[in-house]
Amino acid sequence: MAELSRFFNSEVGDVREYPASDFAEYFDKFLSDGIYTDNDSMGLNTTITGLVATVGEGFAFIKGYLYKNNADITFTLANADAILSRIDRLVLKLDTVNRSMNVVKKEGTLGSSPVAPTLVDDGAVKELPLVRIRVNANSSTGIITDERVPVSSIIEIPYEDMSAEFDIWFDARVLEAGVGSPLGSGSQVITASPGITMTFPHNLGRPAIIQYWGDLGGGAQNNYILDNNNTDFSIRLSSSSGNVGSGTLYYAFW
Repeated sequence: MAELSRFFNSEVGDVREYPASDFAEYFDKFLSDGIYTDNDSMGLNTTITGLVATVGEGFAFIKGYLYKNNADITFTLANADAILSRIDRLVLKLDTVNRSMNVVKKEGTLGSSPVAPTLVDDGAVKELPLVRIRVNANSSTGIITDERVPVSSIIEIPYEDMSAEFDIWFDARVLEAGVGSPLGSGSQVITASPGITMTFPHNLGRPAIIQYWGDLGGGAQNNYILDNNNTDFSIRLSSSSGNVGSGTLYYAFW
């Protein structure tokens, strides 16, 4: 079947029933895989005392499936080796065949330079990392490295990118209205020829709205540009201009 649509009510003679996998596929389109974070507090936090690791309460999403833990879960790690070290891992495991999601312990292999067990993601099973726990040789405790991937909201929204784009749009509107002071300005006496590219600093740490003008030809007469560089901007005189000589270029940026 090439086309699918869901979800609709059943009618007499036309029963519409949907398996859980259909709902998971639906939610997977806008729920990011990760550990749910509420009020800057990320769930499923792991602590360790000696060789006993404890995973706290929390929610998580994997492939549209919901996981909830409402009580501490403890794992007792194997004793340390006398000579070699190892790295264990606690992961949240989704198993669609067995219809389960559980926190499981994956014990690492002993070695002088140990590596953590690999994560499984083979279609039916996907493992989301929680922590790595290094058990050094002849040690009585483990060292935790947090590996949780936070999910701050139902949909991960690129707030910083959106804010930066809005700032650029707003600055352009201010410039068009002729209000607001530039964040910086300057001028430079140059000898220019058609096709030359000149670079000037602004160091705003973000893209800038540039206004430039002067008595040079080739596009240097009261122009506006949006430069995507975070530290400087470039002006290129038109290669078709026949205006060659010295002059002053003035610029301001927002």
